[in-house]
Amino acid sequence: MVIGVCKGYDNKQSCQNLLLELKTVSSSLSKMRCRDLLIIVLKNSVWRIDMAMIGVMEDTKLLEEMENDMLGVKEDTNLFEEMMESAKDRIIRSVEELLRGESHNLGSYENVHTWLSGVLTSYITCIDEIGEGAYKRRVEPVLEDLISRARVALAIFISISPIDDTELKSVVPNGPSWLSNVDKKYLYLNPEVLKKIADVVVAKDGIGDYNTLNEAIAVVPEYSRKRFVIYIKTGVYDEIVRIGSTKANLTLIGDGQDSTIITGNLSYNDGKTTFQTATVASNGNGFIGIDMCFRNTAGPAKGPAVALRVSGDMSVIYRCRIDGYQDALYSQRDRQFYRECFITGTTDFICGNAAAVFQFCQIVARLPMKGHSNVITAQSRTSMEDNSGFSIQKCNITASSDLDPVKATVKTYLGRPWRNYSTVVVLQSFIGDLVDPAGWTPWKGETGLSTLYYGEYQNSGLGAVTSKRVKWTGFRVITDPKEATTFTVTKLLDGESWLKASGVPYEKGL
Repeated sequence: MVIGVCKGYDNKQSCQNLLLELKTVSSSLSKMRCRDLLIIVLKNSVWRIDMAMIGVMEDTKLLEEMENDMLGVKEDTNLFEEMMESAKDRIIRSVEELLRGESHNLGSYENVHTWLSGVLTSYITCIDEIGEGAYKRRVEPVLEDLISRARVALAIFISISPIDDTELKSVVPNGPSWLSNVDKKYLYLNPEVLKKIADVVVAKDGIGDYNTLNEAIAVVPEYSRKRFVIYIKTGVYDEIVRIGSTKANLTLIGDGQDSTIITGNLSYNDGKTTFQTATVASNGNGFIGIDMCFRNTAGPAKGPAVALRVSGDMSVIYRCRIDGYQDALYSQRDRQFYRECFITGTTDFICGNAAAVFQFCQIVARLPMKGHSNVITAQSRTSMEDNSGFSIQKCNITASSDLDPVKATVKTYLGRPWRNYSTVVVLQSFIGDLVDPAGWTPWKGETGLSTLYYGEYQNSGLGAVTSKRVKWTGFRVITDPKEATTFTVTKLLDGESWLKASGVPYEKGL
């Protein structure tokens, strides 16, 4: 049954070597069903993650080598442990889903695909973000091995997946399992009601439960299946906020994107990795942000400086402002939905490897450093088996007030490929004349130009003219509605199974 599993895998030799290795686990590998093989691969990966974490912690010789930069090592260690725990959690959830039986509905298929893609993203994030030195030399071989296993797991999963979703029974529940009946009732109410029923209130003037958002985050229960609401009153909150992966089902609601502002100024040029620069980083599943601003004021000369990083599954950002320059929004992994947001920046200001849909958003390029160009997206899909991609639907792409007078002298592009299989589609949107006629720009040389997927469908505006677009193999002007539908809420996010319960409006199709 396992013959042909490696057929669609990029590195067939690596895939075959892993299968040979697994023969030591099961002598009946050739007779094994692919689903059971996948479960063995995933369980083996959990064991390898545990061994890797123990091995790194016990390597005292390594710690002696690292004494000259213990602060950097501590940050790298924290990142490694965070990404390993995140990957382990997603693998365990995938195994539990696969063990439920032979009959899987559309939601369970999409869940496992998303989680396994997120596992791969977690490993690659470590490779990207851990600084050069003894620590990286120690963990890089481990990470390369885990990356190979994650890709093989995705290849096996794709081999047991239906050719199209009509073969699956589509089951759309009233809402995801992490919502109780009470939660659903509250979430359908308007924002003013949400504020009144908030679990805690944050206020700069002291008329609340806490003065800072971090104090409020600290009291959020862990692994809660019930939604926890924090109301943040009008004010500018200068703090770096980290929402851990154990803080699931959290809602942050403010008084408006120009009234409740969370601000910071961490940047790559000041010694932080891109991952660490976020003013607000949300790692918990089921995160919802409403009516507030996430800001990074580092400026265009400081390199990557993230305003908001979203790393949890089934996350929703509604009527928020994401204000930064390079890498302003780091949409790292899993399923995310952005509705009626204002997103502004310069270079790669919507980046990451999430499956993300943006609807009715204002996407605004601003004035970059002198001599530099603007790039709106840098999506980082790494393989054919991954299910990530950015869909920009019914949005407005325009120039900021400082860029508009000089837009003829500053090139602005819709995107560039951070990874070989970078996937971005702009559909039914207004594209202003700030966008260069070529539309898209390379990352480095020819990298990814034949394997990426960049598409445009039924857009309007002077910047939407496609006659002078790039001639890459991976770019296409989409004419078939069926192809465009692949990038809608229903198809890309399996949104019908979870977005309704959030109470946020959305369009499920074209």
